[in-house]
Amino acid sequence: MAGPEPPIGAVAIDYRGARYVLGRTAHGYAIWDPGAEAAPSRVFPLTAEGWADAWREYQALEAALAGPRAGEGAIPPLRVGQIMVVAFALYRRHFRVLVAIAGVVVIPFYAISLTLILATVRLVPERVGLETALTPKVPAWVDAVNNVVLYVFVIPFLTGAMVTAVAWALLDRRPTLGEAYGRAARRAHSVLWVSLLAGLAAFAALVPGIVVASGRGDSEQAAAMAVVLIALGLVPAVFLGIRFLFGTSVVLVEGLRGTAALRRSWHLVRGLTGKVLGGLLLSLLVMFAVLLLLVILVLAFVVFRDLTDATVRLVLAILSVVTAITVTVLGPYVNVVIVLLYLDARGRKEGLTLPSLAGEVDPGG
Repeated sequence: MAGPEPPIGAVAIDYRGARYVLGRTAHGYAIWDPGAEAAPSRVFPLTAEGWADAWREYQALEAALAGPRAGEGAIPPLRVGQIMVVAFALYRRHFRVLVAIAGVVVIPFYAISLTLILATVRLVPERVGLETALTPKVPAWVDAVNNVVLYVFVIPFLTGAMVTAVAWALLDRRPTLGEAYGRAARRAHSVLWVSLLAGLAAFAALVPGIVVASGRGDSEQAAAMAVVLIALGLVPAVFLGIRFLFGTSVVLVEGLRGTAALRRSWHLVRGLTGKVLGGLLLSLLVMFAVLLLLVILVLAFVVFRDLTDATVRLVLAILSVVTAITVTVLGPYVNVVIVLLYLDARGRKEGLTLPSLAGEVDPGG
């Protein structure tokens, strides 16, 4: 059965209430009263502030139909593009504290990682075209240790701190370093456990391909089989990673633990998988595009230089510093997007309001 006809001039409809319609025209966000007039009753600019004003006005109009407190403090449903805009506004407004929260763990990690790499790296001469160049070889155990520390400890703990900071920012409270990490520290064991379970679930899908790739067979057939298995495993791995993406947010905001937090994340993402994946990819694209540009500039620095032992080590150091700075400065934006996606899912499915969110992230919680 076909739905109601869209109002005249509507490019997209975001929300239909008991009477009013909230959507977008070619020139701005708009509110229609289909029963009274064809044209929008109010039009707002296509900005984050315009959307916020449109949502507040829409809620006020709908509330007048059902009572003075209907819809009070409701979190508005947002499209991916709107989430990106709102995330940037929050990121810019609280730039210093968000970067400080990231820097507390990111910079020490990369400093220790670089020290370990420089202490164990071997520079092996290899033929590159007609010339011989020094190629850095780092022991496999060093890469393993760095990756385990980064993905099992650093990123989950940092994300936990960011969840509290972003929630406070949305509630118009100024987040602080101590409060963000204080809450993350109190629930660190739950955050790390949920992140480990989610990571293992996603990694399990890649195990068959990794086993074949690490086997002793050197035939082209074995290599091709490994590539196919890993490629096929990426699909369920990404799917599981997205379904469990809200695990840390659930632990920090709702207090659930272990598999209960993962089931909760699965429920919230279900039906919104494409949207969550799109928002995450867009935010990561911003960070990795900047990082790639800086890496290219660093590599261009050595193109016309003799690759001596000192030069190669200097390049490794510069790359590590560039990565640390990029992740510290832009990583928080990714976290803001993830938290907004989480709150958007709760708002859509459960009608989450800002007062109820304030109760969940109370400083004593």
